[in-house]
Amino acid sequence: MFFIDIAVPRDVDPEMNKLDGIFVYDIDDLHGAVSSHVVGRKKEAEHAESIIEAEVERFHVRLQSLHVVPTIVSLQDHFETIRQAELDRARGRLGQLTPEQEMAVEALSRGIVNKILHTPITRLKSAAAGPEITTLVEAFRKIFNLQPKAPASLEASPSEESSSSEKTEAHSGPRS
Repeated sequence: MFFIDIAVPRDVDPEMNKLDGIFVYDIDDLHGAVSSHVVGRKKEAEHAESIIEAEVERFHVRLQSLHVVPTIVSLQDHFETIRQAELDRARGRLGQLTPEQEMAVEALSRGIVNKILHTPITRLKSAAAGPEITTLVEAFRKIFNLQPKAPASLEASPSEESSSSEKTEAHSGPRS
């Protein structure tokens, strides 16, 4: 049997707690339980705040990198165009390929392009928040003769942004 005595002065004699099967809790016991829960909640709140801070930082990094996405997409499109043209040229010399050979040639050429682009794309993304990013983007555009595209809009719908992200990830190859 449980007795919860929150009266002041006490209504239940604390000696009853010594009897078998009887439990007496007073205002001090409740205060102790509340205090221990407050400490736990405070610890969890601090943990939640650290999670939020980390996610806000990730969001800021992502936001700062949005202006390099058009350059990355242009670079990937440029290399994909070259890859397709070279495949078409090679197919003319190779003649009829079996489906397995066709898949092997596709995988080989895609793998080469992804490996070539991996480091430049990684460098662009990591430099996105730095002061030299404008110079770096301009250099990429000049070196690879990339056509400027409209900057990524912050007001793009989630489906537009996810399709752009998927395209960027699809062409970026292995990540380290």
